[in-house]
Amino acid sequence: MNFFRNLIQILTTGASTPDSPHPDRSRFAEVNPLPAAPQAPTAAKDHPLYYYNAQFDGVEVMRRHAVAGLSPTPGYQTNFLGVKIDPKFYPPLLEGTANTLEPIPIPGNWHADIAEWAAALRAVELAKGKFTMIELGCGWGCWINNMGVAARNAGKKVHLIGVEGDAGHIEFARESTATNGFSPDEVTIVRGIAAPGG
Repeated sequence: MNFFRNLIQILTTGASTPDSPHPDRSRFAEVNPLPAAPQAPTAAKDHPLYYYNAQFDGVEVMRRHAVAGLSPTPGYQTNFLGVKIDPKFYPPLLEGTANTLEPIPIPGNWHADIAEWAAALRAVELAKGKFTMIELGCGWGCWINNMGVAARNAGKKVHLIGVEGDAGHIEFARESTATNGFSPDEVTIVRGIAAPGG
């Protein structure tokens, strides 16, 4: 449980706890000066999640996909893309987040940081007409839901594929994709484990 407390501390304040020091920032390259997002809970430029390397402005990519005018959805956390997330999918971090709106995760949130969000959203932007993705170890379907909704919002057709070994998580993935408006012909959930052949 200390891991989760430390992660939340770093994500929300940028401050370390004694048993979770900041990573060595000298190994990261900052490409663009990144302005603070007004709706982000913290956006201190020296936050460790601002240190990544990209050939595009990751924050701008995230802002392009943020949906304006969202309202909370009863029983769900709704994120900046409009994805509905049932807190039961990840209770250690999502308990108490039902009926809330999550702002753009700059520099990060409970799930990912600028680099991850921006890279995945950039893939959506580069897709021509149809966006297809595979999430290995999909759990409740976090990335297939987030990028599927972003692609649909951009007017693209989608095919979302999730591979998951846990039967309970497979049910969560099916439930979450249905909750977020994906039809069965847009989603393929497979029970399996991704591993090298041999």
